[in-house]
Amino acid sequence: MALTRKTRATAPETQSLGDLLSALTQEFSRAALAADITRKQTQKIYDNNELLQGDEASKVRVVSARIEIPLAIAEIREGKAAEPGLSKAQVADMLHPSINFEIRERIAARVIEGLSSRGKNSIKNKTLLKDIQLEIEQEKIEGFKMREHFITKRFEVIKRTEEKNPPVIKESRFIYKAEDLRELGPEKLIKIHVDLDIS
Repeated sequence: MALTRKTRATAPETQSLGDLLSALTQEFSRAALAADITRKQTQKIYDNNELLQGDEASKVRVVSARIEIPLAIAEIREGKAAEPGLSKAQVADMLHPSINFEIRERIAARVIEGLSSRGKNSIKNKTLLKDIQLEIEQEKIEGFKMREHFITKRFEVIKRTEEKNPPVIKESRFIYKAEDLRELGPEKLIKIHVDLDIS
């Protein structure tokens, strides 16, 4: 009699890595909350017991954890195009090369921080160039006005490049359930080591 392999009725369930890690961290947060509630309840028992009054209920808190997660990659697909925005390196490149490199890097970091905090760091922002110039002006760079045309030219090049080739986000989906992973076999699994700072 020929043996036939049992086939799955449905495809294995998948999740993104972000969702899996989010679920894990939420579990630790809930566990910490439950532990705190239990300790408070236990402390009431101590306070109301003549033999235990004055003592504190023992407290155990997990402040960090290292987890090994076995997964299998189900698929890697192209997601939606990310909304183009400028990076620190691009802003630094817009500053004239006569400005010291470290100063350009420092200014670029502050410019990106300022734009991002105000929701202005987007190529679709029609006033982006003006916003960048205002941010840079606040740095009071000597001779900035003489180099302003350089920023405009570099910005136009970057803008055309970003609009022509918008960055694309890759989306990965992972098989994570133990029963599905057992069917795949160990040779198809990957292991992700995660260090969690719970404190």
